[in-house]
Amino acid sequence: MLFKKRKKKVAKQKISKEEKKTIMSIGEKVKFWEQQDKINNELIPRVLKNHEMISKLTTQFSNLSSSEISRKKIILRNLTKNYLSYIAIIISIVSLILTYIFR
Repeated sequence: MLFKKRKKKVAKQKISKEEKKTIMSIGEKVKFWEQQDKINNELIPRVLKNHEMISKLTTQFSNLSSSEISRKKIILRNLTKNYLSYIAIIISIVSLILTYIFR
């Protein structure tokens, strides 16, 4: 060929360090929220189930004998401990989220 086709050089846009940090922080936040979503999908149904069980047990207490009540109290105490531990986990997750967002 007599004439060579010249490739046009496209000027690459330079990304500043601040823009890279912003892009990286957005990616980190997306990963963080995906992890939080997985955790919430696991914990929230358990907490709701425990809450329903506790509510049902408390309504059944009015018609029980003393021996039945003592057995149910043990069950209720264990459920309450589980429920409180789930609430503590959720509170710690929320505090982590807030510190991550506002840092």
